[in-house]
Amino acid sequence: MRFPLVRFATFALLTVELVSLGCSRRTSSLSPHDDLRAAACLGPEDATHFAVYLHGVDEPSVSDQELGNRQSLDAVARSLSVRIALPRASMPCPNEPSSLCWGWAFDEHEIDAATEAVKRAASSCFGAGHSFGLIGFSNGGYLVTKLLRTCKLHEKLPDATWMLTIGSATNHGPLEPNPDDLSTCGRLVMLAGTHDTYNFDPDDQLLHALEAKHADVHSVRFDGGHVVPDEPTRTALAELLRLR
Repeated sequence: MRFPLVRFATFALLTVELVSLGCSRRTSSLSPHDDLRAAACLGPEDATHFAVYLHGVDEPSVSDQELGNRQSLDAVARSLSVRIALPRASMPCPNEPSSLCWGWAFDEHEIDAATEAVKRAASSCFGAGHSFGLIGFSNGGYLVTKLLRTCKLHEKLPDATWMLTIGSATNHGPLEPNPDDLSTCGRLVMLAGTHDTYNFDPDDQLLHALEAKHADVHSVRFDGGHVVPDEPTRTALAELLRLR
């Protein structure tokens, strides 16, 4: 199911486009007391909701694009009382060996490595015994989607109850033949920027492939590029937290 296009006020649109061009906002604009490049967590320490964020292909040190994504997520997290853990990938990307990512084939080895990193980050950031969601951007979003496609979310991460992906809506080939019913494999919302030159599919092939297997999946388009946008993320996350 695809939800209507989300449009922003002029200022918000300009902000998204500046970040997509690498013109990130100052860290102090959202979290004056935090160095978001070095942060292990976002959001308030006394939060009532919890999530783990998986970044996209990134430099070994946090890139300007990733800093912009963290700034957006931190603002959203503080407004919705969400504590977000920030694990870092350690695998060199096959297509960019100088960069790090969560995998490329997303085979069992890569899924295990990523989910173990999620568990460690969650434990360190907000402790055991909390249900949480997964937020994945770009490469991280495709890893999250793979957990739905293979119905391994509950097996690998028993405390994970929802999934949100951003900039990860392109279908790179057919879905796995099994399982043929994804109706009990987790709830996923996909945010897709209509100006995303990397991962926007106007035909929504991934969405339709997941729907054909009865997955609990929704897609929301926003007027922006390959970034984590403030307001669409806030709206989608608020709805996921309400339904969890």
